[in-house]
Amino acid sequence: MDVKKQKVNVFFMVIFSFMSALAITYFLMKISFSISLISAIMLFLTLIITTLREPKKFKGAFKGKVSMLISVKNEEAVVERSIMALEESEYPEFELIIVDDGSTDKTAEIIDDLATRYENIKIIHVLPEELVHGKVAALNKASEFVDGNVVLVLDADVLVDEDYLPEALKPFEDEKVGFIQTGNRTYNKGKFVYSICASDLAVTNIFMEYFLKPRSFGTGFLIRSDIFKEILPLNENSISDDKQMSIKLNEFGIRGVFNPTVFSYQSSPPNLKSLWRQRRRWFLGDLVETLRSSKKSFILSAFIIFLTDMFVISPFFFPSSFPSLITLSILFSLLLLVSFNSKRFEISNTFITWLGSMLSYFIDLISLTFCILITPMHFDKKLKWYKTPREKTR
Repeated sequence: MDVKKQKVNVFFMVIFSFMSALAITYFLMKISFSISLISAIMLFLTLIITTLREPKKFKGAFKGKVSMLISVKNEEAVVERSIMALEESEYPEFELIIVDDGSTDKTAEIIDDLATRYENIKIIHVLPEELVHGKVAALNKASEFVDGNVVLVLDADVLVDEDYLPEALKPFEDEKVGFIQTGNRTYNKGKFVYSICASDLAVTNIFMEYFLKPRSFGTGFLIRSDIFKEILPLNENSISDDKQMSIKLNEFGIRGVFNPTVFSYQSSPPNLKSLWRQRRRWFLGDLVETLRSSKKSFILSAFIIFLTDMFVISPFFFPSSFPSLITLSILFSLLLLVSFNSKRFEISNTFITWLGSMLSYFIDLISLTFCILITPMHFDKKLKWYKTPREKTR
């Protein structure tokens, strides 16, 4: 099938998803107020009861070498502090494999100097004039140098505590666990956009703990090295390494866990424009990978996004309808979930975190809807990586 016909097919998938969501919403609007209210209350109670279980606890101490893979490009503002934090780890046996993906600033100079100071650092330089770049290609290259039993994928801006590795690795004591995603937080403070990002990650950690299936977030992601090599190579015509790995791990039936007892700390976009461009890269990359993997999954994703759009706007136009009451039930239960988990996830201000997460998810929903609409024009192309600007760390 030629590219033009494929684009037309994808366009009709999007239209089909939208019309299906519209039809379902219209049907749900017909449900009586009493049934809608009962359904909203039941959903609220279900969400709350789900979070009453005991928090995850992992025992034992995993023993084995860890290979940390880090792709860097023009990261002079953050890379030295990040590497130094990793070198202070309490874990006894690890190596750092750093891929310099054609940096044009002082990044290469910084990491080369670090490699002379620490024997466990391996450097791979990709020249700017080489044809293939990006984090996906960097992971493929780095995999050839892995000596460890476990691979830890990190971004160049990430900071971790000294006990991060010992705690993060504990679930691997269960031989059936193939990968682990640890919690994520931000370390920037002082700007409105930083509060949005911090709130987003705080609530996402709660969702991952109680409701969502474990997957890769692209950083703070640990995987047994034999499984990592088995799912490689990743498609280098992609900007979504985490989605690719998540799809393959699901296809292979690899069991994963979310470890909320330990966190990696990442930088936030410095302004709303950068936040929008970051989310656009995330979601367009995810949707394109979903489409390449399964048309049915793409149609389902588009349907869910459009249906969510209609539910979110329903309280403004039809406040007593089923979609509206369900939406309000979710919003209120989320506020309580944040409150119940504030101590465990070290959330200092429940209401601000809830409000910030709602704003972040609203931005996400707009971005997702936009990306769904433009996917027909981009699924067959090599997508452009947007690099989030970094602010120098101290």
